Amino acid sequence: IRDVAVTGVQTCALPIFEHLEFVDVLPFTPDAEKRDPNTQEEGNTLAADPKNRVFVVYLDIPHVSYEGAYRTRQPLVTALNRILAPNDLFGVMTTDMRPRDLVFGRKVLTTEDMLSRYWFWGRRDTILRTPEEQVLEFCTRNPQTGDPLRARDGAADRPLVDILLERQREDKVLTHLESVVDYLGMIRETRTSLLVFTEGWVLFEPDPALLVPMQNLAGYPKTPAMGTMPGGRVGIATTPQQGSASACLTEVRRLSELSDGARYRALIQRAARANVVFYPVNPLGLTVFDFPINADIALGPDPRQSMLMWNIDRVRGREDALREAASNTGGIAVVSNNKLEV
Repeated sequence: IRDVAVTGVQTCALPIFEHLEFVDVLPFTPDAEKRDPNTQEEGNTLAADPKNRVFVVYLDIPHVSYEGAYRTRQPLVTALNRILAPNDLFGVMTTDMRPRDLVFGRKVLTTEDMLSRYWFWGRRDTILRTPEEQVLEFCTRNPQTGDPLRARDGAADRPLVDILLERQREDKVLTHLESVVDYLGMIRETRTSLLVFTEGWVLFEPDPALLVPMQNLAGYPKTPAMGTMPGGRVGIATTPQQGSASACLTEVRRLSELSDGARYRALIQRAARANVVFYPVNPLGLTVFDFPINADIALGPDPRQSMLMWNIDRVRGREDALREAASNTGGIAVVSNNKLEV
């Protein structure tokens, strides 16, 4: 490429190469010989320099299990030590961070220490709920008995809250990825490698059947509750957190109408325009079942549908989504591989 670029500049036979510049990537360099930027602004300035390669590690907290998070530790550090040259920069981003809080550095030591201490960062299969998710859990209980409402999900019968939480988390991650891609495209014009550690996304489509169990909400008050508004004043509650039954129904309806497939394809196009290259990594490796063995799942009303095939289809769908992001942005998807260190 270097020879072709020089020829293009001299003869003008290939004008497209006039904008190419040779970047020499040095071999592995110990952390002791690397220098971190002194400030976030300095890091952003270095990241904007096309001579410096930039890698962003993205940890998808809602879509990585404890096991997947644990398996991420050493392979990630090994990969960073192997590929980072002295002038390269990298940053670690989680779904709980604002994109503008991303800090670029060159030394891997801090990241290694963080992953060793907080290896349990994945929350996919935990029973922990955020305050917003706790409200959704309350909304999907029978108002008379307090039992969780259930709904059909493919070949299975599952608690409605579990189905909605999956949709809500995927919606939030896609929103976050959109903002991350926009931010990286803003601070840097040249290629940025985005290493996404995730067990994949289902890419939910509209499902009006999810609203059927919500007919049980007839037992809730018809009018919104009173609540505390921003600034401390009292008014009519308009959010689930403020106790509004109508707002609860609004959120369930919104989640049932998600069309994440089209949105995901738009995100990939967005990333390609911003020169952000996806390198998805499924840390869980080769899997067959999409749910843990203790998941509350029962066979659906149609006995002709196989629970095993339903699980396999979900796993395959997640992997296909990761491959699609990689192939359409110029990256590589690491899926169905139990040896992440390779």
